[in-house]
Amino acid sequence: MRIVQHTDIQSFVERAMPLLLAHEAHNHLILGLCAELTHNPETFGPQAPLLVTVEEGGVVVFAALQTPPNKLVLSHTRHTGAIEALVEELHRSAYPLPGVIGPRSVAEPFGRHWAARSGGCVEQGMPQRIYQLTTVRSPAPPPGHIRLTTEDDRPLLECWFNAFRAEVYPGAAPGDSQTTVTRWLTSPDRHLYLWEVDAPVSMAGVAGPTPHGVRISAVYTPPEHRRQGYASALVAAISQIQLNAGKRCCFLYADLNNPTSNHVYQAIGFEPVVDSVELRFVPRQA
Repeated sequence: MRIVQHTDIQSFVERAMPLLLAHEAHNHLILGLCAELTHNPETFGPQAPLLVTVEEGGVVVFAALQTPPNKLVLSHTRHTGAIEALVEELHRSAYPLPGVIGPRSVAEPFGRHWAARSGGCVEQGMPQRIYQLTTVRSPAPPPGHIRLTTEDDRPLLECWFNAFRAEVYPGAAPGDSQTTVTRWLTSPDRHLYLWEVDAPVSMAGVAGPTPHGVRISAVYTPPEHRRQGYASALVAAISQIQLNAGKRCCFLYADLNNPTSNHVYQAIGFEPVVDSVELRFVPRQA
């Protein structure tokens, strides 16, 4: 196995793209990050990203990407030896790794090997499922309409992103909602929408374009506006906008602990692809 740490995103994309496109839905998060690092790298802060490919016989069989201080995103692979080789390399170089996110069949063995080599503990975060949509089944429209967000929406968006984080990651430290909202409002690869009924009642966005698709994310409806069909209508409308613009498909992550959202997504045309998981790496004494 040959492990290559790339110093620029262009080199990483050139080597990793055949592997990533072979399973575009599995790898859509890495592909989207590649697009953002190419078009708008300053939104990720001053630290250089970690861009790694693992090769066997001159062919890339595994890839990983991290934008510090976030978790390392793992590609799809069937090469268990490549997973072990990357763990060994990162451990040997004493690379500070907070955790990983990737297909369960890849992330879990990575976590086991990391714990064995580091002596630390692995904590499971949110169990997720990756979905893909190619045709929208539009629900009966609720009252209201879709619109793009603007800078005038910033106070509301910061409040909603804080509430979203508190709900998805209970007990976690508050996030930097100002930076998050700025990234959504300024990145050319991100568009954030609201469903409005006199006032905004739900939000969702598109980010991380891939060669053939785009990721739907930041789906949030305040508790007092739920079960009215607003999120379903908003996600369906955004997905149709993307298909009309030439995308072949839309992707999203859904929390497996939330059967309601999984049902909603499937009802409007999203089909399950693969289960994914977030893992946190912590010292044994913690």
